[in-house]
Amino acid sequence: MKRFKITIDGKSYDVEVGDVRVSPIMVKVDGEEFAVAVEREAASAATPTASPAVSTASAPATAAVSTGAGEVIAPMPGTVMDIAVKVGDVVNHGQRLCNLEAMKMKSPIRSTSAGTVTEVHVSEGQSVNYGDVLFVLEVGN
Repeated sequence: MKRFKITIDGKSYDVEVGDVRVSPIMVKVDGEEFAVAVEREAASAATPTASPAVSTASAPATAAVSTGAGEVIAPMPGTVMDIAVKVGDVVNHGQRLCNLEAMKMKSPIRSTSAGTVTEVHVSEGQSVNYGDVLFVLEVGN
């Protein structure tokens, strides 16, 4: 983990940031752990590609996740090697959903929360770009 000292509105925080190539990114703020998901912003006519926005989960990673829909996005461009889940599967936080090959390296793509797979947007052998939606989960069930 990389360590930072940040100040927000005059208040200082000790922050540790985990591997930013996986989703969710694990972040500790003053010793409290959070799962951080990367969300895509809608592209405007003036911006041909969307830039990522980062948001933190509303609860610590160890707490129960509230209900709602959650997108699992590609953390890098690559090729989907295999898919380990299908629509209707119940998954745990951190469970492997698929493997993505990028630069001849196999990277597991893991669930951002516990829930049910409601959509699978990829197929084996498909090329994906950074930020593409791979799966959608209905969290909290």
